[in-house]
Amino acid sequence: MVSYLVFEMHQSIPKAATHVTDWIGAAYVLTILGAFLADACLGRFGTIVIFSSIYAVGMVLLTLSASIDSLHPPPCTKQPCKPASYGQTVFFSCALALIALGTGGIKPCVSSFGADQFDEADENEVHKKYAFFNWFFFAINIGALFGITLLVYIQVEKAGVGVIVASVRNHSRGVEVGREDDLYEVSTKESDIFGAVKLPHTAQYRVLPVWASTIALSISFAQLSTFFISQALIMDRKLGPSFVIPAGSIPVFSAITGLILVPIYEKWIVPILRRYTGHRRGITSLQRMGVGLFLSIIALASAALYFLMGSAEVFTYVGQLEFFYDEATDGTRSISSAIFLSEIGIGSWLSSAIVEIIEGTTGGEEKGWLRNDINKSRLDYFYWILAGINGVNFLIYLWIARRYKGKGSEKWSVRDVTVHG
Repeated sequence: MVSYLVFEMHQSIPKAATHVTDWIGAAYVLTILGAFLADACLGRFGTIVIFSSIYAVGMVLLTLSASIDSLHPPPCTKQPCKPASYGQTVFFSCALALIALGTGGIKPCVSSFGADQFDEADENEVHKKYAFFNWFFFAINIGALFGITLLVYIQVEKAGVGVIVASVRNHSRGVEVGREDDLYEVSTKESDIFGAVKLPHTAQYRVLPVWASTIALSISFAQLSTFFISQALIMDRKLGPSFVIPAGSIPVFSAITGLILVPIYEKWIVPILRRYTGHRRGITSLQRMGVGLFLSIIALASAALYFLMGSAEVFTYVGQLEFFYDEATDGTRSISSAIFLSEIGIGSWLSSAIVEIIEGTTGGEEKGWLRNDINKSRLDYFYWILAGINGVNFLIYLWIARRYKGKGSEKWSVRDVTVHG
């Protein structure tokens, strides 16, 4: 989206980066609303259907904004470029708002909805459930692979191929009254009414400190959609004599890392770790998250940005999915997933704030670290600041993980987080 805002909507690179992270932040924080509706009244399946429709409407409006000449500025033929008009900006913003709202309803439900299909009374299904979140993340990266290669290539080359947004219908057989075992939700003995669980009071550390100690990683991930792409705009992206990789497709290398690492992790690394640790997933969710946080520090301090950030995402993102699902009760899993996802949103907002602060204190778009001309910017200083933030955050995470006592589990030590990870 940074490329579109810069070249089609005629925004500066720092402003485009800020607008993208603001929008991503809104989409992920809205997961709290979607999760509340899912757990309180609509159910996960109903919420997914309703908010998928909202998302589709937003995509249609976004397509119209990009396709109809009167809904976006004319091509820039001379400097300064003509900015988008108020009406064009409002229409574009409404489309993004609907997409953000739809995302907020879909994302907290899909992972929990999928994991709920496994019957915990069946040992074979329980074993498969432990691998579910790895393959769920794998599927996300397959979608990302096509989204940031094929669709971006069509956009750049203007191939004239229409994109049809299709929804997949769930064809199920008729269910007799009283046959709850035939429904799409798996009934368990945890409660007769889904979500009706009485919890004892506890003074233990719960999920919020863990949640807060992973926000810094989301600040780093936000750069995949902003300044990483801005750097790609001025890179030599030629492959062979004629093919040029679109700048918007550069994050594909992070997705490819996930597609390669997930099967390796699930098929080879987990069995080895399981024999060593005795843990059903090889390592605990907290340990897995700790590995990802450590990799993010190395990524920002080195040149292997996409590979290491992709690796960090495999460990941290999947670890968070596992952690927040396991720690939730049967009727609060959408809310628990939303708590994790809102951290991505807040991290995106903090990224916007950091960009604004650095831009304001170092000389603005013309003389500061983050200029409209990337060649004259000091992104290295910016990345070192993010690496420092992640380093301090990692130490805080270790302190919290050492004191965390999960639902029905023993306390984990710093050695657990660092050595076994």
